Amino acid sequence: MQIIIYDTEFTAWEGSFQRNWELDWESRELIQFAGIKIDVSHRSIEHLDIFSQFIQPQKNPTLSKYIQNLTGIKQTQVDMGLHPSQFFKEVRDFCNNGTIPIVSWGNDLPTLLETAQINELNIDWLKSHNLIPLFDEFGIDTQINSGQLYQRFNLCLELQEHNAMDDTLSLVASINHLHQQNPSLVYKFFKALFNSK
Repeated sequence: MQIIIYDTEFTAWEGSFQRNWELDWESRELIQFAGIKIDVSHRSIEHLDIFSQFIQPQKNPTLSKYIQNLTGIKQTQVDMGLHPSQFFKEVRDFCNNGTIPIVSWGNDLPTLLETAQINELNIDWLKSHNLIPLFDEFGIDTQINSGQLYQRFNLCLELQEHNAMDDTLSLVASINHLHQQNPSLVYKFFKALFNSK
């Protein structure tokens, strides 16, 4: 059973989170996306493929100093990134036309939708799910971000928080840890998502 675990980084400015991007010129535009395709069975979790890209924001193409300092993403990286239309084509290929469920910490779908809307792109084929309920079932405190999650399990990883690839690695490592504890529960959770896509 194939599943894609993913994370995003998106445009933000000092105070954006507190005011929920409510200023007219503010938008949550993708600047980085990372996904890891895994195969989940009762026996194991196998890593199949990785997709990682920087994306060019169109409404606000110049990154704020705030988001550059938070994520470590440089202006040159997004300048050389994919246009959103090409990015969504590649994501569609990666998730087999939307038939492979994609899952993120807290569900990053609104960011994907906002980026698509700004660029007048239809991504109805994309179905995204929230990973947090799986960790709730294990009684894990989920009041942290994806980049900190692996620390809950004392996993020895050297990751940079607020980097989409590292945050995705944190998620996958944490899922692996849960699978070692109770493979049936992890399999059942993902199977339900697969059936509801």
